Amino acid sequence: MEKFNFSYFLGESGTFDKAPIPIAVSDANNRTIAYVNEPFSAILGRPKDELVGMSWADVTHPEDLSLSDDRLKPFREGLVNQVQFDKRYLRPDGKSVWVSLSFFRSTDARKKRYHVLIATNIDERRQKKMLLDELNHDLDKAREAIMNSMAILSEFRDRETGEHIARTRLYMKLILDRMPYSLPYSHKAINLIANSAVLHDIGKVGIPDHILLKPDKLTHDEFEIMKTHTVLGADAIVRTQRTMEKDTFLMFAKEIAEFHHERWDGTGYPVGLKGDEIPLTARAMALADVYDALRSDRPYKAPYSHEESIAIIRDGAGTQFDPTLASVFLSNEREIFRISSTAKEELDREFRRDPEAAYA
Repeated sequence: MEKFNFSYFLGESGTFDKAPIPIAVSDANNRTIAYVNEPFSAILGRPKDELVGMSWADVTHPEDLSLSDDRLKPFREGLVNQVQFDKRYLRPDGKSVWVSLSFFRSTDARKKRYHVLIATNIDERRQKKMLLDELNHDLDKAREAIMNSMAILSEFRDRETGEHIARTRLYMKLILDRMPYSLPYSHKAINLIANSAVLHDIGKVGIPDHILLKPDKLTHDEFEIMKTHTVLGADAIVRTQRTMEKDTFLMFAKEIAEFHHERWDGTGYPVGLKGDEIPLTARAMALADVYDALRSDRPYKAPYSHEESIAIIRDGAGTQFDPTLASVFLSNEREIFRISSTAKEELDREFRRDPEAAYA
C-alpha cells in the first residue's frame, strides 16, 4: 500500500513513517485502517502490514465500541473539525491499552478523504487513576465506618437517637444540595457533611443517665449539664481526629457537634455565636435537629404534626435559624415530610443505595 505524505500536516517534509508519535490514517468511507506508523502499531501490538485493511472495530475494546461511534458521529457528519477522547484498544494477547486520540480531516493527492489519528499512550496514567479511585473509595468507606461506629455509641444510650440521626443526615443533604447560591463545598463534601451529621449528638454519651434518660422535663441545672454535650462531642471528635494525622475528614463533624445549638440571633450555646459566625454546616444542622425533635415522640412530650413543626421553623427564621437556610427548608417541605415519615431501615437503605440522589 502506498505511503501517505501529509507533510503540510506534520509541519515538516517527510512521511508519517518518520514521525516519533503514534499516527494512523483511517479511510473516512469504510472505517478501516489505511495506514499506521511504527509507534501506533506498537500500541496495538500488531505489525503494520497486518493492521492495514483491518476494521477499527477489530482492535477496539468491545466495551468502547459504542463510545467511539458516539464521539465520532459529529466529526464524521462534518459538524466539528476535530475531536478528542480516550478509549481502549485490544491487543492480540487480550490485554487492553488506554489511549488518548485526536482526530483530524485530511485528503491525499487524489482528493480522497481520510481521517488522521494522533495517539498518546495513557495506559499507565489510567491504571494509576483507577488505583487511586479505588483507594479513595476504600478511604471514604473507612471514614464512614469510623463515623457510624462512633454514632452507634449514641444509639446504645438512647434508642431514639438512631432514627433521629438517620433522618437528620438526609435533611442536611437536602438543604445543602438545594441552596440557591454557590456553596463553598463540592458534591463530595456535601455527602461527607451529611454523613458527619450522624455525630452531632455524640457528646450525649458523656451525659449521666438520670439526665439523658429522664422521662420528665429537665430542671435548669440538669439542662445546663445537658448543654455540655456540644463541647463533649467536639472534644471526642478532636481526640479521634488527632489519631488520623493529616486526614481532616472529621472537621465537619466537629463543627456540627459543637455549634448546632447556636442561634442566628446569638442567644444559643455553647459560645453564643451570631449570624455568619456560626459555621454553615451547624446552621443547617440546627434546622434538621429542631424539626426532627419536634416531630419525634419523647417521654416528656407528644410529637408535633408536620404543619405545627413547619410553623415553628417559619417563626424562627431570622432569630433561631439562618433565614436563607430556613427558606430552603420550607420550600422543600414535601420532601422533608416524606423523610420524617419513613422508617429508619428504609432511610439507611436509601442513603446506601444512592448517596448522590437519596431524595426525589
